[in-house]
Amino acid sequence: MNPYEVLQVDAAADQEAIDAAYKRLARKYHPDRNSDASSTEKMQQLNVAYGMVRNPDRRRQYDLDCRADARRARREQRERKSEVPAPQPKLTGRPGLISQMLKTGGTVVATLAVALGVYLWREDQVADEQQARVEAELADLSTDSLFDKELDAYLRSCMAAAAQQNPAVAEPYCQCLIGSLRAKFDNSRIYAPSESEFMNVFKARFVSAAPDDPARERCWSRGQHEARSSSRIPTAGHAIDPAAGSALRIGRPPAPGSTDTTP
Repeated sequence: MNPYEVLQVDAAADQEAIDAAYKRLARKYHPDRNSDASSTEKMQQLNVAYGMVRNPDRRRQYDLDCRADARRARREQRERKSEVPAPQPKLTGRPGLISQMLKTGGTVVATLAVALGVYLWREDQVADEQQARVEAELADLSTDSLFDKELDAYLRSCMAAAAQQNPAVAEPYCQCLIGSLRAKFDNSRIYAPSESEFMNVFKARFVSAAPDDPARERCWSRGQHEARSSSRIPTAGHAIDPAAGSALRIGRPPAPGSTDTTP
């Protein structure tokens, strides 16, 4: 069974497209809605197909098995072709130079066919080895470790920008942003053909999870509230930092990496 054909989606479709296709077809063929005698069998096929591709690990294994089966079928087809003897035309009359040339030509064709088969077999071997190396390289990559590294850089950038605006609010503000980013980040496994593609997908996920303007506004207000609660900022517009003894302004929240300090 080809689950992609049953679900009527392309083999490269993302998970959202597969889920949507399954829901659409399930509504169409569910026995409670469709009185056709074949609806029960069709619904069973949909459930089996969806079960094969709804889990990322099972889907990846199915795709790898399909590619391996396709390579094996091509290899067997080439081997069968190479085993077929070259046709020899029937000549009338006394054997001579032409007959000898035709016999030699048939041998050359057979030799070329064998050589081509060996070459294509080696190409498949090289492709399998390259795929194995890529999978070994990607096995060392972890979204958890990369996320922690990016999160640390994000926190340092946030603290630097917020400290220029209001040192008393910087720490609770940035910790609030970090919590928001952690909650939104998609930490599911990344399937990519190369390390560069893996990093592109990871960076896109990180940028997508970064807090937007409303989230930074909420975190800034929360940071001000926590700073006032800890007696670092009074309710009025200015405050004296007991440690530094400097006046601190209460301004708008800066974005991490920004150098804008305008209140």
